[in-house]
Amino acid sequence: MTKHDLAASLASMTPPDTAAANQFAERREFIVAQVDELMLARPDLDVLIGVSNHDQMRRNHRHHSLFMASLLADYDASRLLETMLWVLPAYQAHGFKFRYWGVQLAAWQTALADLLDPDVWQQIAPIYAWMQEHLDTIHSLSLAEQAKPDQALSLIGDGTSEHMMMRIIQATPLAFCITNEQGVFEYTNPAYCTFYGYAPAELIGEHFTKIVHPAARQQLIELHDQFIAGEGEIRGEWAVIDRTGTNRYVLADAVRIFAADGRPRKVTFIVDITQRKEAEIALRESQARFARLTSQLGDRLFFFTNALDGKLLYLSEGCKPLLGYATVAEAIGRSWRELADWSPESLARVGEEHWLWLSQQDGNARFELSFRHPNADADWRQLEVHACRIFDQERELELIEGIAIEVTEQRAQDARLRTLMRAVEQAPVSITVADTQGDILYVNPYFTQLSGYSSAEAIGKNSRFLQSGEQDEAFYAQMWATLERGETWRGEITNQNKQGQLYWAEAAISPVFDEQGVLQSYVAVKQDIKDRKELERTRENVERIMRHDLKAPLNAIINLPELLLMDESLGSEQRKDIDLIRESGQNMLDLIDRSLDLFKMESGQFHYRASHVDLMKIMQTARAFIAEQLSRKQLRLALRHNGQALSLESVAASPCCVAADARLLLSMLGNLLTNAVEASPPGETIRLDIREEGQGEGESEGEADEGANRQVWLEISNRGAVPAPMRKQFFAKYCTYGKANGTGLGTYSAKLMADTMGFALSMSTSDAEDRTYLRLRMPISHQ
Repeated sequence: MTKHDLAASLASMTPPDTAAANQFAERREFIVAQVDELMLARPDLDVLIGVSNHDQMRRNHRHHSLFMASLLADYDASRLLETMLWVLPAYQAHGFKFRYWGVQLAAWQTALADLLDPDVWQQIAPIYAWMQEHLDTIHSLSLAEQAKPDQALSLIGDGTSEHMMMRIIQATPLAFCITNEQGVFEYTNPAYCTFYGYAPAELIGEHFTKIVHPAARQQLIELHDQFIAGEGEIRGEWAVIDRTGTNRYVLADAVRIFAADGRPRKVTFIVDITQRKEAEIALRESQARFARLTSQLGDRLFFFTNALDGKLLYLSEGCKPLLGYATVAEAIGRSWRELADWSPESLARVGEEHWLWLSQQDGNARFELSFRHPNADADWRQLEVHACRIFDQERELELIEGIAIEVTEQRAQDARLRTLMRAVEQAPVSITVADTQGDILYVNPYFTQLSGYSSAEAIGKNSRFLQSGEQDEAFYAQMWATLERGETWRGEITNQNKQGQLYWAEAAISPVFDEQGVLQSYVAVKQDIKDRKELERTRENVERIMRHDLKAPLNAIINLPELLLMDESLGSEQRKDIDLIRESGQNMLDLIDRSLDLFKMESGQFHYRASHVDLMKIMQTARAFIAEQLSRKQLRLALRHNGQALSLESVAASPCCVAADARLLLSMLGNLLTNAVEASPPGETIRLDIREEGQGEGESEGEADEGANRQVWLEISNRGAVPAPMRKQFFAKYCTYGKANGTGLGTYSAKLMADTMGFALSMSTSDAEDRTYLRLRMPISHQ
């Protein structure tokens, strides 16, 4: 079969479609890896390719995959045939047996059938079957092609034995090329094409810079021009790029010849030195890293080499600041035992271990030494030594090499961590650490005491296994929302112990972040509050009984004065005393009712009904409640309504109506004003600022009327900042600070009533201003 027949049979095949070409390109690296694995597993591989050609074989596989990806994307039958004609003899020159190609094609077919979709493989399989079928014919044709006079001979000139010269050129493993005056390839021998992974047709007619690394191109262009002109030489090491884009290195040497046409040519011979150059680069990088390490960490570590008898042969510069030497030469030649003021205990310990590992071939050890610095404090410092026994080929001696690192601060930190760990282990609270998914990583002993689960039973489980079912999904959603904001969640939670019993715990759960701000874990601290919850339950029962049982006698006390006042014979003083009894009873009843209301609010049983209430009149009444306290401390109230100063005595002319429960609103404002009075220093002014949305300074009445659901803002500010311990629990129940008779219920009940009415109540305080602000937002009533 002729070359023309082969080309015709190949051209008659149906090319694979674009999807098949794309899949081959996408999975190319995986296919190459499997072909490598199949070929390397063959016991006869060294016979097929030679013992030193494994890397060359892998490169051939990569080149083949790139070529086939290009061929399938733009099918050209003649390109496949021409490539096979030059590849076979080129690799044969490097020691590859002809039988290798049949084995390799079988490996490709196996890998492609495994890794491509069946419909894709069906399209590509005929091409590989054709190559396998016609391998012998292509080999014969390639041998015949080699026997013909070549372009290289026509360039160099006629010889007396052209066929002999051609066989030498084709078979030589020395790669060379011929370029013309413009630097364009006119000839490349098989070894040259094999090295770069190109077919001759892909290089002939191209400029030689196609295979030169970009960093070297301009220099080589200038050298080429000088060389062609008969000046200078081209001899040296250069960085080049093969077809796969891989950086490689060559040793190049060029000669100038004159072709049959009388024009100069450049013949360049190359030798692959990639492995040597990469080793040199790796060595330089290693030396640079070593230099940076010893320079930047020189005050914390040093390297050493000593003989088996302890005599120091080498020390890095780091020993000078670390051990107090002016020069390294002072220590060289001395025994390492004389290098520093070692502690007797550490020397004795090392002496025992030293000989144990030193007696072993290729032995290594890690130990610590304590020493005192001669020019610093008298405290002991710690060195961690890592050493190994080696054989020095140059000296023909067994030596000890290693590194010594100062770990004084690290050991001190270790001691602090051990102290902290003991504190955690002995803490009278439950402490757990969980990963970012909530899976438990650590529990302290008190956790076992509280939950009944041992550490082995808890570690690895998700924290959810402690849930009792008493808290709903909304509770946990709020908890996780707090944690995901990077904040600490605090609250009371009901868990279930190993025996199935419920227990109350006051919990604080915090996210833990690393130095880059990445979440690492969660730490939960839980305190058993069973006793406190039982006391609260007892108190609630007592309060409920008192509220119920006190109302009956109080009604009698209130009603009796009403009957007595019907007696017309009573004098004015007697009527005054009876009125006092009635008012006191009524006040007591109101107090009990308010207490009952608070209890209902706490338990969710209060039925709130909003009505149309004039905030200004309520403020006026609330002021009367605190009049005596204002007078006693010589305090003033300054009221502003929508930016205008007002007197509380004339508020009737400036109404401001809100949707509220009048009794709750009065009680809430009374508590807030009482708090401001108690916190203010004598002689100061308490500011009350009422502002209706859309009714600020400079806005008209018409603008204020536009829009529904507008709000009223009330700000109460007084001199004096809230003490730091109180700021996070300002509205908490029973929390008070610095008050002899404080109950801790005033701000708590105000917040409870505000929440019940749907108001927003908040507090802010400023040390810089020495001032506290209470802000209340209420809905405007449109009734």
